[in-house]
Amino acid sequence: MDLVRVVSHIIEPSRLLLRWQAGTRAVPENRTHWIVATLTRDAGSFGEAIKFEYRMDQDLIEPNNLGFQGYPAFRLDTSYEGAVLDVFMKRLPPRSRGDFREYLAFHCLPADANISDFALLGYTGAKLPSDGFSFIHPFDDTNGPCEFRMDVAGWRHYREPLPRMRIDLPVTFKPEPSNAHDPGAIQVISEGEVLGYVPRGLTDSFHRWLGKCDVTAVVHSVPLPEERPDLALFVWVCPRPS
Repeated sequence: MDLVRVVSHIIEPSRLLLRWQAGTRAVPENRTHWIVATLTRDAGSFGEAIKFEYRMDQDLIEPNNLGFQGYPAFRLDTSYEGAVLDVFMKRLPPRSRGDFREYLAFHCLPADANISDFALLGYTGAKLPSDGFSFIHPFDDTNGPCEFRMDVAGWRHYREPLPRMRIDLPVTFKPEPSNAHDPGAIQVISEGEVLGYVPRGLTDSFHRWLGKCDVTAVVHSVPLPEERPDLALFVWVCPRPS
Protein backbone atom coordinates (compact mmCIF):
# COMPACT_ATOMS: atom_id res chain seq x y z
CA MET A 1 0.00 0.00 0.00
CA ASP A 2 1.59 3.23 -1.17
CA LEU A 3 0.58 5.39 1.79
CA VAL A 4 2.90 7.12 4.23
CA ARG A 5 2.26 6.16 7.83
CA VAL A 6 2.68 9.60 9.39
CA VAL A 7 0.14 12.03 10.86
CA SER A 8 0.13 14.95 8.44
CA HIS A 9 -3.13 16.57 9.61
CA ILE A 10 -3.05 17.42 13.32
CA ILE A 11 -6.60 17.70 14.66
CA GLU A 12 -6.63 19.78 17.84
CA PRO A 13 -9.30 18.25 20.12
CA SER A 14 -11.74 20.16 22.31
CA ARG A 15 -11.97 17.16 24.65
CA LEU A 16 -10.10 14.00 25.53
CA LEU A 17 -11.46 10.81 27.08
CA LEU A 18 -9.63 9.23 29.99
CA ARG A 19 -9.93 5.46 29.97
CA TRP A 20 -9.00 2.87 32.58
CA GLN A 21 -8.27 -0.84 32.53
CA ALA A 22 -8.21 -3.04 35.63
CA GLY A 23 -4.82 -4.55 36.45
CA THR A 24 -4.14 -8.08 35.22
CA ARG A 25 -3.41 -9.29 38.75
CA ALA A 26 -6.58 -7.80 40.19
CA VAL A 27 -8.98 -8.89 37.42
CA PRO A 28 -7.15 -11.19 34.98
CA GLU A 29 -10.33 -12.21 33.15
CA ASN A 30 -11.53 -8.66 32.38
CA ARG A 31 -9.26 -6.53 30.16
CA THR A 32 -11.95 -4.08 29.07
CA HIS A 33 -11.06 -0.39 28.80
CA TRP A 34 -13.65 1.90 30.38
CA ILE A 35 -14.16 5.61 29.68
CA VAL A 36 -14.08 7.05 33.20
CA ALA A 37 -13.57 10.81 32.75
CA THR A 38 -13.34 13.67 30.26
CA LEU A 39 -10.82 16.46 29.90
CA THR A 40 -12.23 19.50 28.06
CA ARG A 41 -10.92 22.87 26.96
CA ASP A 42 -12.35 25.93 25.24
CA ALA A 43 -12.26 25.90 21.45
CA GLY A 44 -8.97 27.32 20.24
CA SER A 45 -7.39 27.12 23.70
CA PHE A 46 -3.90 25.63 23.95
CA GLY A 47 -3.88 24.57 27.57
CA GLU A 48 -5.98 27.23 29.33
CA ALA A 49 -9.36 26.66 30.97
CA ILE A 50 -8.99 22.90 31.18
CA LYS A 51 -11.72 21.02 33.05
CA PHE A 52 -11.55 17.46 34.41
CA GLU A 53 -14.80 15.60 35.15
CA TYR A 54 -15.52 11.99 36.06
CA ARG A 55 -18.39 10.22 34.33
CA MET A 56 -21.18 9.81 36.84
CA ASP A 57 -23.49 7.42 35.02
CA GLN A 58 -24.29 3.73 34.63
CA ASP A 59 -21.09 3.16 32.64
CA LEU A 60 -18.99 3.80 35.75
CA ILE A 61 -20.68 1.13 37.87
CA GLU A 62 -18.71 -1.82 36.50
CA PRO A 63 -15.30 -0.09 36.71
CA ASN A 64 -16.09 0.70 40.35
CA ASN A 65 -16.94 -2.95 40.93
CA LEU A 66 -13.59 -3.89 39.38
CA GLY A 67 -11.66 -1.69 41.78
CA PHE A 68 -11.63 1.71 40.09
CA GLN A 69 -10.93 4.39 42.70
CA GLY A 70 -10.35 7.39 40.47
CA TYR A 71 -7.24 9.03 39.10
CA PRO A 72 -4.77 9.43 42.00
CA ALA A 73 -4.67 13.24 41.78
CA PHE A 74 -8.44 13.79 41.67
CA ARG A 75 -11.19 12.73 44.08
CA LEU A 76 -14.10 10.87 42.54
CA ASP A 77 -16.80 13.21 43.87
CA THR A 78 -15.32 16.46 42.50
CA SER A 79 -14.68 18.16 39.15
CA TYR A 80 -11.58 20.27 38.64
CA GLU A 81 -10.65 23.32 36.57
CA GLY A 82 -7.43 25.21 36.06
CA ALA A 83 -3.95 23.73 35.87
CA VAL A 84 -5.13 20.12 35.61
CA LEU A 85 -3.15 19.64 32.39
CA ASP A 86 0.11 19.84 34.37
CA VAL A 87 -0.89 16.69 36.25
CA PHE A 88 -1.32 14.63 33.10
CA MET A 89 1.71 16.04 31.28
CA LYS A 90 3.83 14.17 33.82
CA ARG A 91 2.80 11.05 31.89
CA LEU A 92 4.75 12.26 28.83
CA PRO A 93 8.47 12.75 28.31
CA PRO A 94 9.45 16.46 28.28
CA ARG A 95 9.86 18.02 24.88
CA SER A 96 13.43 18.94 25.84
CA ARG A 97 14.47 15.30 26.26
CA GLY A 98 17.00 14.00 23.76
CA ASP A 99 14.81 11.12 22.56
CA PHE A 100 11.59 13.13 22.23
CA ARG A 101 11.79 12.89 18.42
CA GLU A 102 11.84 9.09 18.74
CA TYR A 103 8.78 9.28 21.02
CA LEU A 104 6.93 11.29 18.38
CA ALA A 105 8.00 8.88 15.65
CA PHE A 106 6.72 5.88 17.64
CA HIS A 107 3.28 7.51 17.59
CA CYS A 108 3.63 8.40 13.89
CA LEU A 109 3.94 12.12 14.60
CA PRO A 110 6.48 14.17 12.60
CA ALA A 111 9.45 15.63 14.44
CA ASP A 112 8.34 19.16 13.54
CA ALA A 113 4.68 18.60 14.46
CA ASN A 114 2.88 21.80 15.50
CA ILE A 115 0.89 20.17 18.27
CA SER A 116 -0.37 21.36 21.65
CA ASP A 117 0.27 19.46 24.88
CA PHE A 118 -3.46 18.74 25.03
CA ALA A 119 -3.48 17.11 21.59
CA LEU A 120 -0.23 15.28 22.36
CA LEU A 121 -1.97 13.47 25.22
CA GLY A 122 -4.64 12.31 22.79
CA TYR A 123 -2.41 11.24 19.92
CA THR A 124 0.00 9.30 22.14
CA GLY A 125 -2.47 7.97 24.74
CA ALA A 126 0.04 8.91 27.49
CA LYS A 127 0.23 5.32 28.76
CA LEU A 128 2.39 4.34 31.70
CA PRO A 129 3.35 0.77 32.65
CA SER A 130 2.49 1.51 36.28
CA ASP A 131 -1.27 2.04 35.93
CA GLY A 132 -4.20 1.30 33.64
CA PHE A 133 -4.91 4.86 32.46
CA SER A 134 -4.62 6.26 28.95
CA PHE A 135 -6.26 8.90 26.77
CA ILE A 136 -8.41 8.68 23.66
CA HIS A 137 -8.63 11.46 21.08
CA PRO A 138 -12.30 11.09 20.00
CA PHE A 139 -12.02 13.20 16.82
CA ASP A 140 -15.35 14.89 17.54
CA ASP A 141 -16.95 16.60 14.52
CA THR A 142 -13.98 15.68 12.31
CA ASN A 143 -14.66 14.21 8.88
CA GLY A 144 -11.12 14.23 7.59
CA PRO A 145 -8.66 14.41 6.29
CA CYS A 146 -6.95 12.95 9.34
CA GLU A 147 -4.61 10.12 10.28
CA PHE A 148 -3.74 8.41 13.54
CA ARG A 149 -2.20 5.36 15.16
CA MET A 150 -4.81 3.21 16.93
CA ASP A 151 -4.61 0.20 19.24
CA VAL A 152 -7.04 -2.64 18.54
CA ALA A 153 -9.31 -3.46 21.47
CA GLY A 154 -9.78 -7.09 22.47
CA TRP A 155 -7.28 -8.56 19.99
CA ARG A 156 -6.07 -11.12 22.55
CA HIS A 157 -9.37 -12.95 22.12
CA TYR A 158 -8.59 -13.50 18.43
CA ARG A 159 -5.06 -14.90 18.41
CA GLU A 160 -5.49 -17.43 15.56
CA PRO A 161 -4.79 -14.93 12.75
CA LEU A 162 -1.51 -13.78 14.36
CA PRO A 163 0.83 -16.11 12.39
CA ARG A 164 -0.43 -14.57 9.13
CA MET A 165 -0.19 -10.99 10.30
CA ARG A 166 2.37 -8.61 8.86
CA ILE A 167 3.15 -4.91 8.71
CA ASP A 168 0.92 -3.07 6.20
CA LEU A 169 -1.66 -5.87 6.17
CA PRO A 170 -4.92 -4.10 5.11
CA VAL A 171 -7.84 -4.17 7.54
CA THR A 172 -11.47 -3.12 7.28
CA PHE A 173 -14.14 -2.09 9.75
CA LYS A 174 -17.59 -3.62 10.16
CA PRO A 175 -20.31 -2.44 12.61
CA GLU A 176 -21.69 -5.22 14.79
CA PRO A 177 -25.15 -4.07 15.97
CA SER A 178 -25.90 -7.58 17.26
CA ASN A 179 -23.11 -7.34 19.85
CA ALA A 180 -24.77 -8.09 23.18
CA HIS A 181 -22.26 -6.06 25.21
CA ASP A 182 -22.16 -2.99 22.94
CA PRO A 183 -24.54 -2.50 19.97
CA GLY A 184 -22.24 0.29 18.77
CA ALA A 185 -19.24 -2.04 18.50
CA ILE A 186 -17.19 -2.05 15.29
CA GLN A 187 -15.13 -5.07 14.30
CA VAL A 188 -11.59 -4.85 12.92
CA ILE A 189 -11.31 -7.47 10.15
CA SER A 190 -8.48 -8.74 7.95
CA GLU A 191 -8.64 -11.57 5.42
CA GLY A 192 -12.06 -12.55 6.75
CA GLU A 193 -10.81 -12.86 10.35
CA VAL A 194 -11.86 -10.67 13.27
CA LEU A 195 -8.76 -9.16 14.90
CA GLY A 196 -10.63 -7.20 17.57
CA TYR A 197 -12.60 -3.97 17.86
CA VAL A 198 -12.36 -0.22 17.49
CA PRO A 199 -11.66 1.16 21.00
CA ARG A 200 -14.45 2.69 23.03
CA GLY A 201 -14.38 6.42 22.62
CA LEU A 202 -13.70 6.20 18.89
CA THR A 203 -16.75 4.22 17.77
CA ASP A 204 -19.01 7.27 17.33
CA SER A 205 -16.52 8.85 14.95
CA PHE A 206 -16.01 5.58 13.06
CA HIS A 207 -19.76 5.18 12.55
CA ARG A 208 -19.84 8.72 11.14
CA TRP A 209 -16.78 8.16 8.95
CA LEU A 210 -17.96 4.84 7.55
CA GLY A 211 -21.09 6.61 6.33
CA LYS A 212 -19.47 9.58 4.60
CA CYS A 213 -15.68 9.09 4.33
CA ASP A 214 -13.15 6.68 2.88
CA VAL A 215 -11.50 4.89 5.82
CA THR A 216 -8.28 3.00 5.07
CA ALA A 217 -6.18 1.16 7.63
CA VAL A 218 -3.21 -1.21 7.81
CA VAL A 219 -1.43 -3.10 10.57
CA HIS A 220 1.23 -0.77 11.94
CA SER A 221 2.97 -3.07 14.44
CA VAL A 222 2.77 -6.84 14.84
CA PRO A 223 3.00 -8.25 18.38
CA LEU A 224 5.04 -11.40 18.90
CA PRO A 225 2.95 -14.43 19.95
CA GLU A 226 4.78 -14.73 23.29
CA GLU A 227 4.34 -11.04 24.13
CA ARG A 228 1.33 -8.99 25.14
CA PRO A 229 1.81 -5.54 23.61
CA ASP A 230 -0.97 -3.75 21.80
CA LEU A 231 -1.78 -4.56 18.21
CA ALA A 232 -1.61 -1.19 16.45
CA LEU A 233 -3.13 0.06 13.21
CA PHE A 234 -2.51 3.18 11.19
CA VAL A 235 -5.74 4.77 9.97
CA TRP A 236 -6.42 7.30 7.21
CA VAL A 237 -9.76 9.13 6.98
CA CYS A 238 -10.48 11.04 3.76
CA PRO A 239 -13.67 12.88 2.78
CA ARG A 240 -15.43 11.46 -0.23
CA PRO A 241 -15.70 13.76 -3.25
CA SER A 242 -19.05 15.52 -3.28
